[in-house]
Amino acid sequence: MPGSKSADIRNIVLIGHGGSGKTSLAEAVFHAAKVTGRLGSVDDGTSMLDYSDIEKERKHSVDPAVAHFEHAGKTINIIDAPGYPDFIGGAICSMAGADVAVLVISASAGIEVNTRRLHKVALELGLPLAIVVNRIDADNLDLAGLMEQIEESFGHACKPMDLPADGGKAVIDCFTTDVGSADVGDVADAHTQLIENIIESDEEMMEAYLGGEEIPPDKLAAAFGQAMVEGAVIPVLFTSARSEVGITQFMDAMAKFFPAPNVVKQRPITSRPGGDGDAVEFEADPAKPFIGQAFKIATDPFVGKLAWIRILQGTVTPDTIYLLGDEKKGSKVGHLFKVMG
Repeated sequence: MPGSKSADIRNIVLIGHGGSGKTSLAEAVFHAAKVTGRLGSVDDGTSMLDYSDIEKERKHSVDPAVAHFEHAGKTINIIDAPGYPDFIGGAICSMAGADVAVLVISASAGIEVNTRRLHKVALELGLPLAIVVNRIDADNLDLAGLMEQIEESFGHACKPMDLPADGGKAVIDCFTTDVGSADVGDVADAHTQLIENIIESDEEMMEAYLGGEEIPPDKLAAAFGQAMVEGAVIPVLFTSARSEVGITQFMDAMAKFFPAPNVVKQRPITSRPGGDGDAVEFEADPAKPFIGQAFKIATDPFVGKLAWIRILQGTVTPDTIYLLGDEKKGSKVGHLFKVMG
């Protein structure tokens, strides 16, 4: 079964300014993965992730929502974080549940205020980054100018992993191929720059590359996640969520190239909220004692209080006994759920 080992799990949080299309992107992914039978719409109130009455009324996310799917032998958990400044607390808390932060940018609106704020928080937490430029089929776009802004704002590690083509109706892979005609940029040039950034993160590959050797694709693929962890590569992918353009390529990137929990650097956590208490060391090892971090608390009228937990170490069953902070008396986990929206 996919997702039974740490190496087969991907934990992704979608962050960015409100209205950039994060929820629509997630809905397109779940539809492509056949988790849902129809493409959910925020505007129509049919979104699996924006399910509350207030979200349907406002037509944007208010609380973080979580769902998962299987792809290419991996279990991918996606946290859809709210994007408007009034709800930034939920977005920041969501990052505690993820290993990779994906900045979603609207191709028409560009880089907005909350995108910059959340990018800064993700960097402070040490999260590897990726960028999705959404709505590439909108009118009157300046994608070349937007790519320049992305590099200026987020660094020269930002390199296209694919490029839009055919007026935003398709995308061309820039990682496994160096041929094709794109709407913006040169495919061969993008391929070379992406490969060189990956190689820079591995000394052995760098020496071989400078010596004129051709690096095998499987070796580059294996090094991709580590290059993201080290900040050498911030892959940029292009999508149109509503038209489901670039969605399969985004799914492939998450499953095949984004880092797994056992690859990312250990984040600093303490035994009590707010940074108080003792520092807690952990390792993504299912055989070690359970350590988890709650990133969302909610009350369900039928179930009661629920905690969304990121398992940092160990294995959890309904009979697992845990200690909360400095409490001396343990509590039993009880019911376990894997939520879908």
